[in-house]
Amino acid sequence: MNSIRSHLALRLLMGFVLLLSLASILIYFISKQILESDFDARLFAKAQAVVASISQKGSKIDIDWTNLPQELGPRGKQAGLIQIVDSSGQSLGGDTFLSFGTFPISDHEAYTNANSLHGEKLRILTLPFQPQVEEEDISITPPSMRQKCILVVGSDRAQLDQSLNQMASILAAMT
Repeated sequence: MNSIRSHLALRLLMGFVLLLSLASILIYFISKQILESDFDARLFAKAQAVVASISQKGSKIDIDWTNLPQELGPRGKQAGLIQIVDSSGQSLGGDTFLSFGTFPISDHEAYTNANSLHGEKLRILTLPFQPQVEEEDISITPPSMRQKCILVVGSDRAQLDQSLNQMASILAAMT
């Protein structure tokens, strides 16, 4: 025969486990949001550095890799994760790391997860922009000639996913 005290203790225990589980889920999703926001902020800073190095002179788009931080330049380990394309998806520079037939190019700033051509999991930023025109090139590059380009910058998200998986394991073990 079960006493009222044992029923109450069992219900309190079940309530505590449920509360702890809900708190763990909430902590996970809040932490995931914070980590991804930080990751996206770094990706955006990388994109801004690349956009600042791109200019247009007449119909020619010029990418000055020497103005970029060393890790973003053509010899840097992240160089393969930068692509510049025109609005039709034609590559203008950088290395091809995504297949645009399977990856939607957005006409507004967008963050997405994708797989590279080599199967790596990436966080992708697509950023539409118009290349800057130098003061001395304004006469040969009228506004009607300015091209709309899309910068696609990717970053390997393996470390982010590993951190999220470790956090999920720790939170699951706590409950």
